[in-house]
Amino acid sequence: MNTKRNWWRLVGWLLIGVMALGMLSACSPKSQAGADPETIAEATAVLTAPAGQMAGDIPVLTIKMVNGELSAPDKVPSGPVALVNESGLPVEPIRLNDGVTFEELTATLAENEEAVLDLISLLGSSENAVGQIIYDLSPGQYVVADTSEEGDALVGPITVGEPSGATPPTADVNVDLVDFNFAIPSEIKAGPQLWQINNKGEQWHELVIIKLDEGVAMDDVMAMIMSEEETSGPPPFEMVAMWSPMGVGTTAWVEWDLPAGAYTVLCFLPDLKGDFQPHAAHGMVANLTVTN
Repeated sequence: MNTKRNWWRLVGWLLIGVMALGMLSACSPKSQAGADPETIAEATAVLTAPAGQMAGDIPVLTIKMVNGELSAPDKVPSGPVALVNESGLPVEPIRLNDGVTFEELTATLAENEEAVLDLISLLGSSENAVGQIIYDLSPGQYVVADTSEEGDALVGPITVGEPSGATPPTADVNVDLVDFNFAIPSEIKAGPQLWQINNKGEQWHELVIIKLDEGVAMDDVMAMIMSEEETSGPPPFEMVAMWSPMGVGTTAWVEWDLPAGAYTVLCFLPDLKGDFQPHAAHGMVANLTVTN
């Protein structure tokens, strides 16, 4: 990949590249889903839901470090599952597309990194999350990848089987990602809020919450994104929270604690089925006010 990219390509292509290809192509398939009894026992435990946010008990997918390598259970139920990360690394579950095997994935990684995007569906993640992230896992085969910049671990395959019957969390904020729009409330309360994020579009999408610098308008940001010129220096906004690229039909719950203020929500990913312009250029931008 050409490293001399303008800022939009770094934000757009590298969010889909570094967070997808990067986190996978840097991964080696040395860590398999372990048969460690303690890990498997923990994976069958449940996460008791906080009052007022979740109903019932939600199974957990525990990722930990065993003998210096990522370890995960061989199997978890489908439906709502909380990711419990005890590895000390940033990790994200990834679903293999129907019919794709772990062996095919690892072979493709070694031969053609870009082709990996046709084999997987990202579920998204967030470094700004408060507590565990919960995913609505459909039956199938999964892996978990180390998403750090120097990530070198890929654990799997993990079979997601029959549903547990657990009750999904009750969200404070519901957001649908579509082509190309956000179905999102215009105003929410400050403080910890549980967000349910659904990708109901036909492409991968992300949700980025930014606070524009003083005197900067969204038109300025769009002009910078669309510019063919390389942009130096930091972008004219603060990244407040982000849900990274998620595949079609995926759902997750994440808790964010946003202070009161005016924010902009947008998707930087390129239109891979169209003109390759960022989704924000097609109107995937929304205003969000957070009140006390």
